[in-house]
Amino acid sequence: DWREDLVAGFDGSDGFVVPKVETQDELKLLDEILSDMEHCNNHGSNNNGSSHHPKVLLPIATETPLAVLNIASIAQGPRVCAITWGCEDLSAALGSYNTRDANNSG
Repeated sequence: DWREDLVAGFDGSDGFVVPKVETQDELKLLDEILSDMEHCNNHGSNNNGSSHHPKVLLPIATETPLAVLNIASIAQGPRVCAITWGCEDLSAALGSYNTRDANNSG
């Protein structure tokens, strides 16, 4: 379950890579969950008054055709520090196939 991944990776991480993002609404849900976790863990500030940075999100925003259509909106989502490319899943979703052989030639 992805929620277990958030809990397991929460402490000691600056953020999360988020695969298969298709809409900004998915990022908004993650933002709400992370905000709750940060609040519960007093992640907004520590005992000496210095503040912690909120967790950032790095969505892989090109793994589905819908994601490609929504890429501008995804890039403006909450906590997004950058977006990254995922071409293999997009190729599979579009029905393309690998034309290279085992030696990576072709």
